[in-house]
Amino acid sequence: MNQPFTVKPAKKPAPFSLRLTEAEKAKLLRRAKGQPLGGYIKGQLFSTKNANITKTDAATVLAILGASDLARNMACIAKAAEIGALPVTPELTERLEQACTDISHMRFALIRTLGLPAK
Repeated sequence: MNQPFTVKPAKKPAPFSLRLTEAEKAKLLRRAKGQPLGGYIKGQLFSTKNANITKTDAATVLAILGASDLARNMACIAKAAEIGALPVTPELTERLEQACTDISHMRFALIRTLGLPAK
């Protein structure tokens, strides 16, 4: 008797096991903020969209931004333009306005990430 040809379903890949200390697992659970650990770890490893930034990283970047001379440098550029020492072209104006907007967006995003009140 001829048996019809049957296709066996493909086997699922074996799960990947990772040994963690209790402290490491606790740290992961805190960072995952209620997400399943597997999904959180995969998101951290393979996600290129909407990369999560930790509050520590955000605070560090905000501190560097605050300690930088960006505000002073922008003020110097504005002063030089006011007194005529810097030739102001439409392209320069556009680029300076874009730089100010970019700096403002970075500051706002970092402050929002840290949960601080915006001023």
